[in-house]
Amino acid sequence: MFDLRFFPSILRISESANQRINEPRPSSQNRCVSPFVYSSIRLFVYSSIRLFVYSSIRLFVYSSIRLFVYSSIRLFVYSSIRLFVYSSIRLFVYSSIRLFVYSSIRLFVYSSIRLFVYSSIRLFVYSSIRLFVYSSIRASYGEDMLRSGAGHSNDADGMFAVEAALSEAMKGLGEVAVDAAFLFLTYHHMGDAAAMVDVVIDRVETEAVFGCSGMGVLTDARENDREPGVAVLVLGGDHIEVTPLVAEGDDAGVIIGERVAAQGTEDALLVLMCGIYSNPATCLEQIAEMAGDVPVVGGVASGNPWGSASPQTLQWCGRWIGEHGVVGALLSGIQVATGVAQGCQPFGQAYAITKAEGNVIQQIAFGPAVDALKEAINTLSAEEKADLRYNIFVGLAMDEYAIERGRGDFLIRSLTHIDEQSGAIAVNERVSVGQTIQFNRRTPQAGHEDMVEVMQALRQSVGRPSNTCGLYFNCMGRGFGLYGQPDHDVLVIRKHLGAFPMAGFFGNSELAPVGGRNFVHSYTGALALIWEA
Repeated sequence: MFDLRFFPSILRISESANQRINEPRPSSQNRCVSPFVYSSIRLFVYSSIRLFVYSSIRLFVYSSIRLFVYSSIRLFVYSSIRLFVYSSIRLFVYSSIRLFVYSSIRLFVYSSIRLFVYSSIRLFVYSSIRLFVYSSIRASYGEDMLRSGAGHSNDADGMFAVEAALSEAMKGLGEVAVDAAFLFLTYHHMGDAAAMVDVVIDRVETEAVFGCSGMGVLTDARENDREPGVAVLVLGGDHIEVTPLVAEGDDAGVIIGERVAAQGTEDALLVLMCGIYSNPATCLEQIAEMAGDVPVVGGVASGNPWGSASPQTLQWCGRWIGEHGVVGALLSGIQVATGVAQGCQPFGQAYAITKAEGNVIQQIAFGPAVDALKEAINTLSAEEKADLRYNIFVGLAMDEYAIERGRGDFLIRSLTHIDEQSGAIAVNERVSVGQTIQFNRRTPQAGHEDMVEVMQALRQSVGRPSNTCGLYFNCMGRGFGLYGQPDHDVLVIRKHLGAFPMAGFFGNSELAPVGGRNFVHSYTGALALIWEA
């Protein structure tokens, strides 16, 4: 390999040689060598120098070009491979990340949209169905279905009590107008009865206000049979029609029956409050003759059972208030279900009456009626006999063709007289030969079991209709005096039928249908469930 460091020296030698060649030739006489030798040496030196220079330059150029080309190719290849690998990796990573991000976003967006659409469709369908059903019900039952509310107060101040009870009751109606109001108050407030009725009329803006006095009052919240109390029930709806009724005298039932027949008895309930001096049994018979078997619920007003103040009871219809007569309301455009808890337990076997006249039973199973009673009593234990005292009642079968009979299949009546000499017994109901009779005894346990059984039967037959309200007429001989605990019947009703607005009072007698016929009852609880037709 030619070393470039010697290149300037070579050039100087070459130049020196040329100078010597070009110098004036000495004359032949001065020459030391022959011309041939001189020329040969000169040619050799020149050729050698030229060859050396040419070869060196050629070698230098060739090596430089080779080095440049090699380096360039190496650099190009290395750079290309590096760029390719780097670009490939970069592209792969970028593509992978992009694909992952894109797929994730796409999946998220797709899932979100799918969830949103699904939820929206589900909500729309559910809301549409609910709106359709609700609208259908509203269209069927009117813009405003039956609305009701009940209120209670045991304040000793009658005016304050009626305001409090009425305010509580009105909350249940909202903006619905009141069609009828029932106001019941204990004998403690009888002196303020007229003013209290006026307060209710002015507040509800209708004179369709009905009620009476009672030994006690009740609502769905509690029973109040030992202290002052006021109970209010208000109701209203588009399809409800209310016909006020007031009648006095022996033909009160005829007057009421004519009004009821004129209004019609389909989808109707007749609510009556009778004065203590009225004859409710005769009134019911007259109504049945004039208007047929329209269901009747209600009671006979009561007052202070330990006093003799006058008036003993009061009834009112609108601004009419009196001690005598019968008041009430015909409620039309409603559905009704009734239940009567008579609170008695049968003992002995069922017999057939073989001789009777009016309400006197002379023979049972062809023997003296007293003997049948003694036979039935002998089936009781000594403890049960000791607890009888005046708690013997008579159950009269309402359907002689029934194969099996339970508590609700007998009309319970009081045993009013026993004639040991003739062997006859008397009850407070007309009887007939061939009628089935069974003796019953009244106990707290029997009363509880009967109440539960009646409420369960109501629940099974009608369930729990929406927008239901109720009227409950209880005997003043029940309540705390019978069970030894407060609110017994109200708690049983609420347990088996649920909570709904209800009001009523404790009276001398109760009116309710049994076996499709209306009767006057004693020691019973009569419940009427009301909802819009």
